[in-house]
Amino acid sequence: MNAGLDLVRARQNVRNIPLDELEPVLAEGAHRGPDRLHGSGEIREWLRLALGRLNPRIAEMFALRFFEGKDNPEIARLMNTTPGTVAVTLSRTRDRLQKEYQAYQGGVA
Repeated sequence: MNAGLDLVRARQNVRNIPLDELEPVLAEGAHRGPDRLHGSGEIREWLRLALGRLNPRIAEMFALRFFEGKDNPEIARLMNTTPGTVAVTLSRTRDRLQKEYQAYQGGVA
């Protein structure tokens, strides 16, 4: 039974790409091949549009964390809120963006 559950979970996670794994792709230099450049450009454009659909304050938190590398307490100080609020907001935003990205890739949202 456990092996069956593991198999089902593995199949569900095939299209699930954590945003942490996208960060190196987005940050890679121009030494990549044309196919990788095109894929990276598509991901960048999708992420830019997805962030544009977010509440500006939430998008700012996301950018500070994942593009600027700030930690939650630092973001909380900058945005005059608590680290807990930042953590919850970022977690929910990551979950939302991952589901949207799966739908964009043709997976189940």
